[in-house]
Amino acid sequence: MRKTEESLKRLKRTKKSPFSLFANSGNASDEGKDEERIRTQMVLDVEAFGKDGETLQIETSRNQNFINLKEMVYTVDTE
Repeated sequence: MRKTEESLKRLKRTKKSPFSLFANSGNASDEGKDEERIRTQMVLDVEAFGKDGETLQIETSRNQNFINLKEMVYTVDTE
């Protein structure tokens, strides 16, 4: 999950133009919205993964790897 997040951040950095005569003030807010959308999608994916595990009779509430994954997704990155 972290690698995916880092890849998306690198992609955003490469998309940014190095020079602009007319600075776009909406760019920072768009970037924040994109990160929030990505985080929301990751949460939804982990929740769906947990439900799939439960249908396979895996106790996700006791599985330490799943608990760590869920904590990582719900932890807000403050970079």
